[in-house]
Amino acid sequence: MSVHVEEVLKIIRNIAPENLAEKWDNSGVQLLTENNEIKKILVCLEINEEVMKESMQNEIDLIVTHHPFIFNPLKKITNNSWLGNVIINLLKRNIMVYSAHTSFDSAYGGNNDYLAEIMDLENIRHLREYSIGDYYKLVVYVPAESLDMMRSVICDAGAGKINDYSQCTFYQKGTGTFMPNVNADPYIGEADKLEKVSEYRLESLVPEGRLSNVLSSMTSAHPYEEPAYDIIKLENKIDPSGLGRIGELKQENTLEEVCHMIKNKLDIKEPVPFVGAAKNKIKTIGICTGSGMDLLQDAIDKNCQLFITGDVKYHDAHNAQQAGIALIDAKHFHTEKIFVDNMSDKLKKALNNRAEVMMSKANLNPFQYV
Repeated sequence: MSVHVEEVLKIIRNIAPENLAEKWDNSGVQLLTENNEIKKILVCLEINEEVMKESMQNEIDLIVTHHPFIFNPLKKITNNSWLGNVIINLLKRNIMVYSAHTSFDSAYGGNNDYLAEIMDLENIRHLREYSIGDYYKLVVYVPAESLDMMRSVICDAGAGKINDYSQCTFYQKGTGTFMPNVNADPYIGEADKLEKVSEYRLESLVPEGRLSNVLSSMTSAHPYEEPAYDIIKLENKIDPSGLGRIGELKQENTLEEVCHMIKNKLDIKEPVPFVGAAKNKIKTIGICTGSGMDLLQDAIDKNCQLFITGDVKYHDAHNAQQAGIALIDAKHFHTEKIFVDNMSDKLKKALNNRAEVMMSKANLNPFQYV
């Protein structure tokens, strides 16, 4: 079995909407080939030569990564560098690459939500919240026999997603009237004759960033020559997004106990550095997977007792100590390796066995310890 590449890309973008990506990021398609049918997908944290060989051995059609392996503009591609060699070999074998980086960090159910779930945190909310743009209500009138088709079309294009729910629409039956003139080519009816047709009013919410795609898909698929539809700008902010998360432990634990919990939950073998008094009680925790020290002040402002992230530098640790907030460096790699399990599970559920989803077995942790 196989799935067309455009459908797979829609599924990934539904899981990790590209409009959630930070401006400096390069989430999205990295390599696109002429291979239109996807049979095998490999999910990994990032691409290196080991992952490239793994993809070739398993005849992979698409690699889904967290870290973009093309991040900065390339001036040239040669086989004299590891990156150039990887690009050349992947293209030779028609292997596509898609990266869901900060788009998946911020997404509902993405890296940060998944880490909060692993830690059994409650009352989860954004650490740094911002609006991803305006929302619109799309109202389109469709004949009864086309209702289910049109609902699928607009939802596949990006409408009808509210937090953890998709395919969110409302429809109501009614009667539409119209009179074609002699130049029209109506789906139903005759020229200069008033027609009354059983129709449905189909409504759904559309984020600003997906509006043009939804309208294009809707008008292309609609059976009418001139579809009747309304676009209504909404005042309410339905889907605020943001980086990092805040949550509470079900019961207080000491900082030392939380360190041991993180090591156990993320299977960290090496020492885990922390800042703060080991016996201090912790309840409210801020988290940011990967490198999130720029959110330290957000954690302080929102009264977190502890902030967990990776890539903590000496001066970061010193600043946290002076500010009176506990800090755990759970490592960039360990806080983001969970991407593989999380994204693989979401893709398997969405594809429903129509394509094989494999989790990379490559060891991508560059660090060793003595």
